[in-house]
Amino acid sequence: MNNRKYNNGRRQTRLDRIERKCDRIISELAVIRQQLTYRTDDIDGAIERMHRNARRMRAEAHRNARFLHKVFHSKTLE
Repeated sequence: MNNRKYNNGRRQTRLDRIERKCDRIISELAVIRQQLTYRTDDIDGAIERMHRNARRMRAEAHRNARFLHKVFHSKTLE
């Protein structure tokens, strides 16, 4: 962590933003690691849920992309 207290009043630099994002990711990974150590039986279920949610999000992204393509490439403008 850098000296954020000295940056008060100044705009954050790109490095500050990246460090903050990395700190959040590291803390989330620590929480996940802690949860996995307590729930070794549920790891397969968690992986399956992650895959299912990823497939659902991908399908939703494709639907949104098709919708936006229709909206921006339609012949009739409203």
